[in-house]
Amino acid sequence: MSKPKSSNHQLDDMHRIPASFTKDMMEWLDKVARDAKFSGGASLRITQILRALVKAGMKLDVDVSGVKDEEELLDRIIAAIQKKGKKKR
Repeated sequence: MSKPKSSNHQLDDMHRIPASFTKDMMEWLDKVARDAKFSGGASLRITQILRALVKAGMKLDVDVSGVKDEEELLDRIIAAIQKKGKKKR
């Protein structure tokens, strides 16, 4: 008997990880889910939103050499997004 698929991934290929989020982060994730649902889209689960964000990050060429903290990593991710946007023009 095969397991059902979820968002194009086999359930047995998924790994659970504990993650901590601030109240603001959770409110933003809830807002994204609500906005998608009430604008005629599908009802998205927070895990789907987070997986989509990780997949987007995987498509970026982020220079993580020497990164020392979360804020510096955020700056590098934003720089990679801006660099990718300039290449499209």
